[in-house]
Order: sequence, then C-alpha cells, then structure tokens
Amino acid sequence: MKKLNLATKVAIALFMIIQIVLLIVFFKSPQFSDQVVHMRLATGAFNENSLYPTANNLYDSYIVAPGLINFLIFQLKLLGTMDYNGVFQFAMNMAMLYEVYYIAKFFFSKTVGYIAAILYCLVYSNYLGILIWGTEIPFMFLGMTGLCLCLTTKWYNVLIATVLFAIANTIRPLSILFIITIVIFFAFSKVNWKHYLLLFIPFFVLNFGYGKFNETRMGYYVSKSTTGGTNLLQTANDYADGTTTKGSKIIKLKESKYAYKNNKDKTVFEKDKMWHDAGIEWIKKNPGKYFKMFFYKVPYMYADDSWPERLVIRDYYFRKTSPDSKVKRTYAISMIIKNIPYYIVFILALFGVVAYRKDLYKNRKKAYISLLAYIIIGTGGTVLMPVMARYHYPFLFVLIIFAAYTIEQIYNRKFRKDEAIS
Repeated sequence: MKKLNLATKVAIALFMIIQIVLLIVFFKSPQFSDQVVHMRLATGAFNENSLYPTANNLYDSYIVAPGLINFLIFQLKLLGTMDYNGVFQFAMNMAMLYEVYYIAKFFFSKTVGYIAAILYCLVYSNYLGILIWGTEIPFMFLGMTGLCLCLTTKWYNVLIATVLFAIANTIRPLSILFIITIVIFFAFSKVNWKHYLLLFIPFFVLNFGYGKFNETRMGYYVSKSTTGGTNLLQTANDYADGTTTKGSKIIKLKESKYAYKNNKDKTVFEKDKMWHDAGIEWIKKNPGKYFKMFFYKVPYMYADDSWPERLVIRDYYFRKTSPDSKVKRTYAISMIIKNIPYYIVFILALFGVVAYRKDLYKNRKKAYISLLAYIIIGTGGTVLMPVMARYHYPFLFVLIIFAAYTIEQIYNRKFRKDEAIS
C-alpha cells in the first residue's frame, strides 16, 4: 500500500507538471471547430452587456450550451479575456482526478482508488482536454461533483448536488443521466424518500426558473441547448453513416432545404422543429438503416481517445487527410501509440465487468448496477444521435474505475495466491 501510495503521488505530480507545461506552451493558441463558435457567442453577448442567449441569437442556427457561454462571459467580465479558461479547466481536471479516486474508494477500496487515480493520469485525453474551450470538462466537473456529494446521502449535499446538476444541464442536457444513476444508488442504499424529492424537485424548478428568466430577457423560453433537431437530422438522412462528418452534409449543402444558409429567416425554435420533424420522418421510412448504424456508432465512439489533438493542433487535419501514404501511416501509428493507455483501460474494464460479474453482483452490487447503468444508458442515449470520438469522454471515468477494480482482482487472485504458496 505504501508503494502504491507513493506511485499515485508521483503520477499526480507528473500529471500536474505536464498540464502546466501544456498551458504555457499553448497559451493564447487559437481555438478550432465548435470552440470558435463558443468564443464568438460569448464575445457577442459580452459586447451587448448581456448574458447569453440574447434576442440577437433568435435567428442563429441554434442555442448552444448557455451555461458554458455564460462562464466564458464571466471570465471576460472578470479578467477581460478568455485566455485563462485553460487554468479554470486545469483546476476542474484536478478536482475530477480526486473525484475518480473518491468514487472508486467509496464503491470498492482505497487500493482501487489509488489505481484509478494513476490510470486517470495516464490517459491521453485527460491532458489535452484542458486546452479546449468545450463543454466536456465543465459538464463533467459539475456532474461528478454532484455524484460524489450524493454518495454521502446527506440531505444538504443532495440539495447542493441538485443545483450543480441544474447548472450542468445548461451546458449539456445530459444531467438526467447522473440523476438516474443516483436514483439507482439511492434505491440500493434505501435512503429516506425525501432524498428523491431533494434530487428531483429543485432540479426541475431551477431549470424551469432559468428558462423563464431567459423568457423575460429575450421573449422566448430557453433553459438549455436547442441542438436536438440538428443532431437528430444528422443521423437520419440519406448521407448519414452514424457520424457527424457525413451526416452534417445535409445541413451544409447549398441545395439542401435543411441547410443552415437556406433557413436564416427561421428562429432557432422553428429550425429545431423542422430538423426534428424531418429526422423523425426519415427514421419512420428507414428504421432498418437507422438502427443498423448503432453497430457502427458504438465502436466508432470508443475507438479513439486522441480526439483532443484535432481540436488543439491544426496540423492534425493535414496529417490525417494528406494524400501521402507515408504521412497517413505515420499519423495512424502515432494515434495508436497515444491511445495505448486508453485501450488498456478499456480492455481491462470490459474484462473485469464480464469475468468478475458474479463477485461484482454479489459483493459490489451498488457499484456494479449503478456505474454499469450509467455507462449503458449513457451510451445508448448518445448513439441515438450522430457520434464523434470525443462523445465517450463522459463515460471514461467509469471505464477507469472498472479497470482499476480489475487490476486489483488480478493481483489478489494471482500474485497474493503465489505469495501464500511460497
């Protein structure tokens, strides 16, 4: 245990140092993809001396992550710049590292907690993720903090957690996934029925209240992103293969009646409904093709953990799409190397959940059912829409915890048995 404790401290120290170096090297580096949109929206609302969304956003393509945009606006008001967002995310990432340790220790043992912390420090995306002005880290920080608070089953912690879930829902409308997981945990823990009320009622009241607050400001009820319609359509059209890369053609082609450019006269709500209705209609006509995509979406989503690189280093795209086969081969090899820790975590987690399912169900039922429900329901819900490699990030901490449990089991069953014999 002392050696493991020391190894954990060394891993955490290196984890911190590398992230600090990355923050220095990439300080003020340009953002790409959706992150550019986030910054533009924050700057626009800030210049209006308002929160996001504003009445001027009514004819945008959609309302996206109000909680995140307003966090960036807060930074502009406080610091006059968004350049230090990586520092905030670094602090959140370190907090999540502790939370992974805490959840693993709570459900399993201190040993599993230490191993989980080390594994967290080895996974590639946990380093570069802090450099991306996206929804991933803020959402997961709020969600995991809320989960940790609920594990105490103290009423006041549950109430604080509910507030965090409500805020997280304004960043990504997926907080319900954490709430479902906690309900399962509460059921096994046989908590007082009032805990369920504390979990549900404030969550819905706060979300409704936030929507009404926006309604007084801009004339429309907005409590979260309005990206559901465009996301659905991108996996429910003739171009779709289950990924955003091909599915997004329908909203980009000039000749498409669903393209952003051809619907500038519609409000975000009208566009959302149009895309949603079109997606549902396509699924009704092509149910087989839609469901068949699931078999591609799941492995595609979990196949690559080097996804932050393409959002940090522009050269990534040139290497990936280069006509030079040697460049492509070098890129593929480098990607595989960066993914090795993640692949090990994934394989160990999958092996442990299957091989030790009897032990998990018998002795760790709360952990087994709660965490497994989180990742299965979460994955199932995610693949209803088009996927990207980064969409597995919310489920990474569960994979790490199960992988840590597997390592402990392998050690106990193999090495301690050999030690006893000798």
